[in-house]
Amino acid sequence: MDESPHRKKQGDRFLNIFKKNCNEKNLNNKSFLEIGCGTGYILKKLKKEKAHVTGVEPGKNKKRNSNIKILNSFFERIKFQNKFDFVINNAVLEHQINPKRFLKKIKSILKHKGIVFVCVPDYEKQLMCGDPTLIHHEHLSFFTKETLKNILKLCKFSNVKTFNDN
Repeated sequence: MDESPHRKKQGDRFLNIFKKNCNEKNLNNKSFLEIGCGTGYILKKLKKEKAHVTGVEPGKNKKRNSNIKILNSFFERIKFQNKFDFVINNAVLEHQINPKRFLKKIKSILKHKGIVFVCVPDYEKQLMCGDPTLIHHEHLSFFTKETLKNILKLCKFSNVKTFNDN
């Protein structure tokens, strides 16, 4: 995330959206898991606010932050010792082969009243007009606000809220 100005700006934007919408002013001693954390840019910022952070990044990136625990896999052989206050993922769910399985795994590692914060592109306009370019896109799922809400509710998340960042 911190390898280019664009990615850095995207990470800062994500954090601003998260803080604005999570209603948690003090992150001290809160536990975070970021799935798809890249080099750990967002986690590094959360750690500065005294949060306990862990990341998951399957990609091989030599520029990972050595002060942050980053695991290589979310599903294989990982048994989390503790549950998390927050599980965040930015531009990850749309790449999952089985988004329902992915969300159920997240649900299983959240503390009671824990919060999952999912950021995905809103494809409502493209889907409504039948945009053929979606076929060539790298995403496996194309969410709208409504379909994202539906899959979260199907996976037993409660108090589901969606919003646009603009």
